[in-house]
Parts: sequence; structure tokens; C-alpha cells
Amino acid sequence: MIALSHPHNKKLIILVGRGFVGSAILKELKSLKYVRLFEFDPDWFNKEVLIFQTENLLLRCNLASVENVAIIWSAGKAGFNASNDEVINEFDNFRVIVDLFTQQFADTRNYSLEYHLISSGGGLFEGIRNITSKTIPRPLRPYGHMKYKQEQYLTSKDDITFIYIYRTSTLYGFIEKGQRYGLISVLISNLINHNTTPIFGSYSTMRDYLWVNDAARFIANKVASNSIYRERVETFFLAAGQPITIFEIQKLIEKISNKRCFISFTEKVNEQHITFSSKCLPNDFKVHSLRFMIKRIYKAALNSGTF
Repeated sequence: MIALSHPHNKKLIILVGRGFVGSAILKELKSLKYVRLFEFDPDWFNKEVLIFQTENLLLRCNLASVENVAIIWSAGKAGFNASNDEVINEFDNFRVIVDLFTQQFADTRNYSLEYHLISSGGGLFEGIRNITSKTIPRPLRPYGHMKYKQEQYLTSKDDITFIYIYRTSTLYGFIEKGQRYGLISVLISNLINHNTTPIFGSYSTMRDYLWVNDAARFIANKVASNSIYRERVETFFLAAGQPITIFEIQKLIEKISNKRCFISFTEKVNEQHITFSSKCLPNDFKVHSLRFMIKRIYKAALNSGTF
């Protein structure tokens, strides 16, 4: 959990979770001149310690100079195939954090409090193609139900000034040790290492792949905005709007690398199509092409010396 501020405004940003998506958001916030104040590693398995840590973070911040508070939730180790027990623990942690910050800031009425929730378009709309802003969520597994429950819990809080929900498609990023970086980068990593990538789907499985920094840049700009002309609750669909199959990705990687990309298909537990209509994307949302980013990931991996 990281507290950040800006030298020229009175907004306090608290980033909860700095994994794959959180780290990308942090990088974008730093590019907007936000500086780190304090940081700690939350104890997600001890609620009393978690509350103490969070309260201690707030005590160390100079709240007297703060007018706006933005909480970004990008935490959680539960993945797409998480068990019911795993998502129950994650939702409980989410509720603890939301309740604590809401009580601290919203009840005093001295602050404008906003939440930014990184949700999951894939989790909410598994098995649906050509998703639009009017498509009703239909989660099929515990992870999707948990993300939808997070959205509903936030919107039920009347004391929160603004709520932003980001429903992302399948994200991918550079290959970095200790981080998740998405299927595409796993394919490239295994190609370089002459390994076979197990796929829990099929060649025809169609998804929408979005560069994580494109999503992070959009989110960071929304967090940093102080515009008063906005809806209390806004939901954004962040996707490339360009569906592609696993087979097409494999051939694209092979063409760029001039090497064979080996895939093996195991249990088909993740073969549902999930694609997004470009019409549901924000007007000011810009994305990098998949071909361009695969070239960058491949080149960066070769130059890193990791392999």
C-alpha cells in the first residue's frame, strides 16, 4: 500500500496493491509528478494487523493539507481460476479497506473521497462476444462473482463522492521477474527458453488483449483529474476492441521472432470467448497495436540477458 501526493495540488492518492496492474499505475502516476510519501506491505491474512497498518499510514500523512482523497484498489492474488475460499478472503480484505477509508474520510465531510476499482471484464462477461456498455454481467466462476460483488459493494456506499470502475480485458506486459505478465509474454518467454506453453483453452479461443500500460495510463489520468463535471459513478471498459484467437497469436509471434512457438492444450477450463465491441471504449482511450507490442516485448526480452 502506497501513499502519494503532488507538490501542486491537495490530492492524496492511496494505491492498494502494486502487482502487475498496480505497478503500471504507479509508474504512470510518477510520470504525472506524484511522489511517494509512505509505503508498507499489508498483512492480508490478519485483519487486525491490516487495520493497524492502514491507520498508521494515515497518521503519517499530513491530512490537514488534503482536500481530495483517491483510493485505487488493484490488490489481490486471486486469479481467473481462483477457488471460492481464495475469493472470499480477497473480498473480506477489500471490504475492510473500503470501510476503513470511508469512515476516516467520508464521515468528516472535510474531504472529497473517490474510489478507483480495477475490475475484470473477462471475469464479468466470460463466454460473451462483442460486449458493449449495455451488456449485463454474467460471471461464471468465483473470481467473476467476487469482482462483481466488489463493484456492487462500492456503489452501495452513499458516502463516497465518486466511484470509478474499470472493466479490463486480458492484460499483458513486459516480462519481469516476480510479476504476472499475461499469456502473450509467457508465450514469448517460453519461446526464447525453448519451452512449451500449456494452454487451458483451444486454438479457436478468442480474446481481447490489452497492453497493461495503456490501461494504467488511462486510470492514472482519471485518478489525477480534479474535474467537477463528472457522474458520481462511472464505469469504463478498457479493451483493445480487436478480438484475436490463440492460433493467430501463435503465428504472429512466430512471424516476428522467426522461431517456432510450441503450445500444448491440456484441460479446456478456460476456452470461453470474451471479446469487446470497440463502441464500448472511452472516446479518449488510446491503445498500442498487438503486433507493435509483441515486437517490443520480444526485443526487450532478448536484450535483458535474463535468458
